[in-house]
Amino acid sequence: MHQLSPSRRDFLVLTAAALVNGPPAVAADPAPIDSLRNFMLMRGALDQRLVIGCLNARYYGVVEGETVPLFGVSAATFSRYRRTADGGYQGISYEVPYFTDLASGQALERWRNPYTGDEVAVPHIIMPPSLIAIAPDLSVTMPGAPPGMALRHQLLPPVILEDDIWITQESTAKINLPGLPKPIHYSEMVTLHARRAELAQSQALQVPCQVSYTQVSDWRSWMKMADHPGHIAAHGVGRIGIGLEALPEAWRMETQALRPPLMQDPGAPLAAVWPSAS
Repeated sequence: MHQLSPSRRDFLVLTAAALVNGPPAVAADPAPIDSLRNFMLMRGALDQRLVIGCLNARYYGVVEGETVPLFGVSAATFSRYRRTADGGYQGISYEVPYFTDLASGQALERWRNPYTGDEVAVPHIIMPPSLIAIAPDLSVTMPGAPPGMALRHQLLPPVILEDDIWITQESTAKINLPGLPKPIHYSEMVTLHARRAELAQSQALQVPCQVSYTQVSDWRSWMKMADHPGHIAAHGVGRIGIGLEALPEAWRMETQALRPPLMQDPGAPLAAVWPSAS
């Protein structure tokens, strides 16, 4: 008589037990997930403190599936958040980015386009303060978005592996500007990473957060690509919840040279449009 191997016999026994008793019980998660609180602890803060973040990314041109390195970016964000009557949060933030040389990491004044061979001036821009509303159900809107801009923001369910938690915000924009023959498209994914043990601390108002960033968009207008086929892709990393002194040295030097008041009081642009943000 044919004898079942131990592994085969054990498999049949376990299968029969499952049919009779149902699937084995799974231990309950000892720490319930409060996604709104976790997101705010990672992306901002539960009080109105000034929240500083940084991002360093690398941009690529993508034409017919082939990628070409273009330039980098070093950016800093400055935000404040406050609780709203419905249990959600309202925030205001602005961004100061510098497009950088791939080799040195220094801010660019001029850049040679590898597709056209032209050398173009690189703008030093500041993204003005904008509002964001985060509802208790984690839906995200941007009050006051300009006409002609269609926006979509959503928070994906958290990914949890032991003591690590990741929350991703997806954002897409379609912008119709006067004088342009077609709309501008922009999309990004920002993934926040923190430790659950730190999020679980009842007195926590902010936790250290690491950032991963991915973007896909049309060519930037200053690149002067006109109707050249293709688009931009970018990927980068950064942190949220740091001090001014922790921002990259190249960013601090460029800001000191171009915008010294920001180095003295980086919260001033927010207070100018949101007086209670202090």
